[in-house]
Amino acid sequence: MSFKRFDTVLLMACGLAGLFCSSAVADSPAPGYEVFGRIAPSNLPPGGTGMLFLYMYNIGGAADSEGPTVTDVLPAGVTATGGCPVTTIAGRSVVTCTNAPVGTSGGGVPALLEIPISVGSEVSNDPQPTDEVTVSGGGASTSTRSSFPVKFSSEQTGLGFSNFDSWFGNADGTLDMQAGSHPYDLTVAFSLNSNFNGPVYSIPTGGEAHYVTVNLPPGIVGDPTAIPQCTREQFDMEDCPAGSWIGEDTATIAGVILFQRQVYNMVPPAGVAAQFAFNFGGVSTLLDAQVRSGGNNGISEHAEVPTRKISFNSATFWGIPAEHNGSGLERVPFLTLPTSCEKPLEFTAEIIGTWQNESARAPRAHFLTHN
Repeated sequence: MSFKRFDTVLLMACGLAGLFCSSAVADSPAPGYEVFGRIAPSNLPPGGTGMLFLYMYNIGGAADSEGPTVTDVLPAGVTATGGCPVTTIAGRSVVTCTNAPVGTSGGGVPALLEIPISVGSEVSNDPQPTDEVTVSGGGASTSTRSSFPVKFSSEQTGLGFSNFDSWFGNADGTLDMQAGSHPYDLTVAFSLNSNFNGPVYSIPTGGEAHYVTVNLPPGIVGDPTAIPQCTREQFDMEDCPAGSWIGEDTATIAGVILFQRQVYNMVPPAGVAAQFAFNFGGVSTLLDAQVRSGGNNGISEHAEVPTRKISFNSATFWGIPAEHNGSGLERVPFLTLPTSCEKPLEFTAEIIGTWQNESARAPRAHFLTHN
């Protein structure tokens, strides 16, 4: 079944149910924030050191003159050793950073906070320790809270994901919770297990991810035929139509180097429902979208990781690309959220091959949407 038919069926359902299929166009632009965290190395060694990385996104349509405040509560036994002011509350190290204004999802690299940490010699994984982050201020109407698991071990980490998350944003900086709406932006972010902590890079046990598939929840649909498409020849010549720019991909290689690239809506090859692409340091990176069989008809995005030493990646797609890309074209929806709100939506991700072994597999990552 084509994306076009999926979108047509969904829009018909909105009308039949009497739902208001909202659009980001109606929102007054304002800042709003989401944050993604990872720790390196992924296995924190007792008695050792590491680094906390916080990637902060402005999901709204405007930036504030003053940046938001980030408060991070580290797991018991972990202490921040620099980067921002540190206090201790109830035996846990608390880091508070006032950030500079964060660019909007129309063209800003996420703000990155790097916080060096030390680990006590006696720490435990029972119960599961977590790092807890709160983002407030910066013109946002609400505070944002997020958390991610932390693992203590002296062993080298294996193949897999250390964190995986996603969110839907409105132009007013709030999370989009309207059934059948066209979100201002949709971001999917993940971090891969890493042994990196300093100048020496060590390959995780089991290898480095070469192919990654992200499975979107059933009901999230797109209509790539509604907006301009870029041919492979145009893409290779860096001459894609402005209206085919539909989002951005951001990645970290090994340490803390951030790369951001424009994502384009491509003319898909035969047998592929839809295709998106970005140029990563001269390497053409293709994201092939397929409709899953087996009953739920959800969409899966399959991508070849463009290089080794990738530790973090996020992809942002715009619900109505013309609101972001400066093309001046009609504001036609590209993404639509599910019309059913029966239960939280589940995202999953899987590694299906490494640079060292194409048949390697890792445990599937998954989470339920916060909203």
